[in-house]
Amino acid sequence: MAGRSVVLALFAGWLWVVPAAAELVNAIRLNPITEWQTERVGDTCTISRSFGDRERPTTLVLRNRDPWDGGFDVGIFSQRYAPTGTAFRAGWLPDGRFVTRANAATGNPQDGGIQVLFHHGLWDAKLPQEGSPEYAAYWQRDEQGEIVGPITFKRSVQTFLVDGAFERPLLFATGPMDGVIAARDNCIAEMLEAMGVDPADENRSDSRAEMTNRTELSRHILTRAPRALFADGKATFISFLLYLDGKGKVSSCRYVDLPHDAAFEQFGCDVLKERGKFRFRKGEAAQPTFFKMTIHAVPPGWAR
Repeated sequence: MAGRSVVLALFAGWLWVVPAAAELVNAIRLNPITEWQTERVGDTCTISRSFGDRERPTTLVLRNRDPWDGGFDVGIFSQRYAPTGTAFRAGWLPDGRFVTRANAATGNPQDGGIQVLFHHGLWDAKLPQEGSPEYAAYWQRDEQGEIVGPITFKRSVQTFLVDGAFERPLLFATGPMDGVIAARDNCIAEMLEAMGVDPADENRSDSRAEMTNRTELSRHILTRAPRALFADGKATFISFLLYLDGKGKVSSCRYVDLPHDAAFEQFGCDVLKERGKFRFRKGEAAQPTFFKMTIHAVPPGWAR
């Protein structure tokens, strides 16, 4: 699973920030009151842990709905601290990348009361300069085949800061995250195997299958795109993750982007299950596989 995390760590669009000491002093430090709990429900893996006050805990949830994305849907539910609904930023310390959000999406009722929901990942913000000795050392592999730099970073992590989403900055004392990521990866591998999909597929740059009516169905699905997708007035990308059986039929489908919209997910998945036309690529065996359908979505009224 290492390839997925490393590749996505290079994506643009993240704010590389080291919080000022004053901000950290102002933060409420939340120590763990439970161990990390890993749960697989169908085709979703969730890892969670509670922090702070035992009577009124704050829970951090890391959920993977897309096995080929090295990040998480990060959910937070607090019985003690009130959410602000305003802009915030979040990231792992020391030296992690920070993500900024204009507002916090809320979780669905089935999320167990999640108040803040956003996408982020455990990625190192201080990659060595290319060509330097440190750069070469960062990309070396250990005895298990893992790239040394990211593993070292995950072992060095101590806290997760969420600043602005709640009435006070919250500093979760997560401790090292290498074991948590390993548990996540094991859960994903078990999920893929249970669905008949080869876990090695996650290292592929494409699917074993292709869709022959992708453009037609993309346009149809976008007719129901929720306006919340365009809250900032910008174009975006939305994705549906499909699992195909050995005959190229959709056996499972889900919408993997935020904000979640159950009605839109149901509509899009129904369309793809009923009307999607798939075939295995030339030279590929007819066997269960995945297909990630990404659609370029523009706000209503924009020229397509």
